[in-house]
Formats: sequence, C-alpha cells, structure tokens
Amino acid sequence: MKAYILKRDYEHLCDMSYDISLIPFSNSEDLKYQLLSNEKLTLTKPVEFLANFNVVKNESDYPIVDYDIEVMSDEMVNVLKKVGQFSHILYPTLIVDDTFLKNKYDSEGNLLPDVPLLKNFNIVQLLDILQVFDFEKSEFKPLRSNPKFPGIVKKMVIKEPVKGLPPIFRMLEKPASVFLSEAAKQALEANNIKGCVFEEVEVTPYEG
Repeated sequence: MKAYILKRDYEHLCDMSYDISLIPFSNSEDLKYQLLSNEKLTLTKPVEFLANFNVVKNESDYPIVDYDIEVMSDEMVNVLKKVGQFSHILYPTLIVDDTFLKNKYDSEGNLLPDVPLLKNFNIVQLLDILQVFDFEKSEFKPLRSNPKFPGIVKKMVIKEPVKGLPPIFRMLEKPASVFLSEAAKQALEANNIKGCVFEEVEVTPYEG
C-alpha cells in the first residue's frame, strides 16, 4: 500500500517564480497559517490573485502560489471528491489577467466589469488532519523544540488508520505537507490533472 506527498510541478516555470500571486488584503499575511487550522475563515469576498492566463489555463490545475497555500481548479477538486469523502472548505477566488494594464478597480475597490477573470479555482482548506506518522518504521531526527514530533525525515512511513486514508489529508506530525491516497493519485493522473508531482510514501496496513 502506498500514499503520496502532493507537490507542485515547477518544470513549466521560465522567467517567473510563481503561477499566481496573491493581491494583498487586510491580514492576508496570516492566511497561510489560518488555513492550517480547522477553523473556518471569515472572508467577506473572493480572494484575488494575479496570473498569466496562458500558464494557469494550460499548465496547471494546482498552481504555484507565492503565499504557499492550496489553490486547486474546480476540476481537480471534483476528481478528488469522486474518489471519496474528505473534510474541507472551499473559498472562492478571482484570478486577474496580469497582462491587463488598464485600471482594474472602481472607487469602492471592486473589480471593473471589463477586467478579464478566471473563476474556476478555489482556495482549499483541508480539515482531515490525521495522526498517522509511523514512528517505529520511519527514519527521522526528532524535532529539537519538541522531540515528540519528527524534524528531518529521511524515510517517511504512514500508519493506515482504522477507516483507511481519505483521498487528501494533512498529517498532524507534518502539517505543512499535503498527502494523497493511492486511489486519489491514480484518479488525478487518469483525468489529466496538471501541475501535480507525487512523492511516494510507504504505508503500514491497518492490522486491527
């Protein structure tokens, strides 16, 4: 049995560092950390990004974001939902064409009607945070600040929970990473979901 760490594909980047860039708003610097919690965010309107439309439309359903948050296309989310249930919250986005050089906003800060937009991407807050790190079979150095948690991991092994792994989840012991079940990885590949790279992780089967 296998699981996978979900990573982004950087091969298509040429002279850019990111696919999409967050347009800052009040307290947006805390967004990354708020999304790692299980608390629903209070966002009064869609989160706005700037992007090269050609890249986002053609190269990635899982774009590289300058704020290192999970942004996925509607198609990618729907593929994962078909694999199985997983707890999550979607926050709508508006992705603005970065080649549009005219004025983008009215006097109240709202986007003007003629601004080219993509609306088929969402910020995804993953709520399945599983305590599944296999401390016996993994090869790692304990975290200096908290030895009960892994620091540098040479070989990661996950313990399968009683109900099995959800399609996509985070791990309590490594909350910054996103993980996929084998079925989810296969579904993303079968549906030609772009922008994903998969790092294989061994899974210890549940034995009861």
